[in-house]
Amino acid sequence: KMESYAAMTVDVKPPYDQGLGLIREMRQERRTVSLPALVLSVTPEEVRQQTDQESLAIAGWLAKPLDEQRLLECLRRAVQHRRVAMRSNSP
Repeated sequence: KMESYAAMTVDVKPPYDQGLGLIREMRQERRTVSLPALVLSVTPEEVRQQTDQESLAIAGWLAKPLDEQRLLECLRRAVQHRRVAMRSNSP
């Protein structure tokens, strides 16, 4: 049985497709299609340019070295957004 997660972080480094490929796979699965994904990278702008952001639904982009406060803010925002979306989709 799969555990339930509020969000996940993905550390993306060259070659970028490895980390982004994981997110693409998640978007194909019913259980993880809407799981918020935060991307961590030394070069988030470079990764962002190579990404179809709409199809991957990236919840946030964080640069390294990681700012812990920014990570927590992004996580809170992503989880809150997901909860609102799930309530809106409930019958």
